[in-house]
Amino acid sequence: MRTRTVLVPLLAGVALVTTACGGAAVAGQGPAAAPSSGPASPVQLTDAEVTDLFTSWNAALATGDAQQVADLYAPDAVLLSTLSGDVKDTPEEIRGYFADTFLPNRPQGEITESYIAVERPGLATHTGLYDFTVTDPATGQQSVVPARFTYVYSQQPDGRWLISSHHSSKVPA
Repeated sequence: MRTRTVLVPLLAGVALVTTACGGAAVAGQGPAAAPSSGPASPVQLTDAEVTDLFTSWNAALATGDAQQVADLYAPDAVLLSTLSGDVKDTPEEIRGYFADTFLPNRPQGEITESYIAVERPGLATHTGLYDFTVTDPATGQQSVVPARFTYVYSQQPDGRWLISSHHSSKVPA
């Protein structure tokens, strides 16, 4: 995997340097967990924690459960999906896309190039390239679809980190 270090200016002239990483993570652990009580203070994720968020999303895809995938998106999230030309900007549209269009292909993504920027506490961006292995529902034949992605993650008032913006598109031929 190709990685790059990103320098992101923060408030008051402070900067954070973060480097993309390709380490494995365990779904359901890390920054997506909700705090035990009270409103959460914004936290600044590490690059490994941002990578964990993608790993959790990819694991949700593997369940085939559209609601489980949709639950990883903020209520006001916007999805520009790989296999649909229109914008999905409601929880119902996002869940419907996964249920009707994407999950029937049994997709599994593998990041091949990754750039992580921790914008400020409570916000992180993950951009790069991934390969999706998909299975044709009619024939069972597998193929690999190279795609590019951008995820914007935001910390919710309850402390969970959810996808607030997601763009995925096939790499042009």
